[in-house]
Amino acid sequence: MKEYNHESYEKYKALVTEILPDILQYFNWENKSINDSEIKHYMNRASSGERIFCQFLLYIWFGGNKYEFSLAHLLSILSGRRKRLVLTWMAEPYWP
Repeated sequence: MKEYNHESYEKYKALVTEILPDILQYFNWENKSINDSEIKHYMNRASSGERIFCQFLLYIWFGGNKYEFSLAHLLSILSGRRKRLVLTWMAEPYWP
């Protein structure tokens, strides 16, 4: 298991809560793990907007592009509160 920075971990948890609370149920916050099969199932039935935000959050979680995340696509659809949250993360990125 990788090492976690508590402050970054809590910031990430808050980011998930703000951007896409529907996926909170797929995380085991105590064990710092994710139900990979369930998150894949979620993405298969999610709207394209939900899917790209989920991919973004998983990109941060895994520290890499496990789910075919496209930053260009995300940036093309950003607006409102989610835009502010993503741009804030981009200005000072952190990983749980």
